Amino acid sequence: MACMFYTVTAPSKYHACSGKYNNASPRETQEYLVKQWSKVRAELSKAKIGVFGLRIVEPHADATPHWHMVLFMKPNDEVTVTNTLRRYALQHDGDEEGAAENRFDATPEDKSKGDAVSYIIKYISKNINGAHMGDMFDDETGLPIESENGIVMNVAAWASRWRIRQFQFIGGAPVGIWREFRRVPKESVEKLSEIAKEIFEAADNSRFAEFIELLGGALGEQSRPVELAKEENGANAYGEPKQRTIGIASRGFTYVTRVTQWLLKRSDSDSPWSTGNNCNTPANDWQIGHGEKVNPIHLIPPEHRKAVMRGATYQEDDEINQTVTHYWVRGGNLMQESMSYA
Repeated sequence: MACMFYTVTAPSKYHACSGKYNNASPRETQEYLVKQWSKVRAELSKAKIGVFGLRIVEPHADATPHWHMVLFMKPNDEVTVTNTLRRYALQHDGDEEGAAENRFDATPEDKSKGDAVSYIIKYISKNINGAHMGDMFDDETGLPIESENGIVMNVAAWASRWRIRQFQFIGGAPVGIWREFRRVPKESVEKLSEIAKEIFEAADNSRFAEFIELLGGALGEQSRPVELAKEENGANAYGEPKQRTIGIASRGFTYVTRVTQWLLKRSDSDSPWSTGNNCNTPANDWQIGHGEKVNPIHLIPPEHRKAVMRGATYQEDDEINQTVTHYWVRGGNLMQESMSYA
């Protein structure tokens, strides 16, 4: 396997410190990078080139996100993968000053300096808790990487504020299958097929490399002998059918790992709890009697409630207190986040 380290940065117009700044938020910049990566994946898929590895997102000093990636591939595919990544990294404004030097970097693994684990662990630790990095400094800001203040807390707050997923595995075996096999009781292993028994032993004993090979390899070159077993489970807010995982399917046989289905509901109701039956707008919902509880969804104007319950974010500006509050629904609960711009 060939191992490459890549760094991808957005065009200068996405950087707040640039004279070309287009007023994009870190979230919008992240969406741009995700879109460019989807183009890379599509092109590699057409060429039947597989890669696997890890992507980490972290902010520049001006809060603009950029990506660090460690990817494994066949040696003969490295040139195509690198050229494809470079082309889409520089697809927009690729001829601007400094683009070739600053927006894309590709470095092959050099074991004399460290392997892929030592490369990526620095970025993981730096973006989680700064463990074992007390004597190191951030290359861009020059600030110390500390667990209690400074870079680590700033990055955590940045990722939370803009809802940016910092870590993303690429390719490899589905972790969902790993989790389902670890749910299988040892006394029930005999019910599994022979190949499923081997996969169970690997998962149950935390042998992930063996687990990946048994599932067809990290690049997915062989057909997968097992899949997640799923069943229809009602419809979502858009009327589209939903599915729930119930177990493991292997060569025509299904082993059920999730026998019980839990529903959250009121003690005096037979209907399960959901945003649909708890956030419906009652008639004259502005009339709240003494001792009644206010439904949180009433904080949002009636004309915007359906959109919020379907995934939109509602923004409310308070000019008197100089705050901006965002409301959105997550897991059936109305969430809110306020920021002061005073």
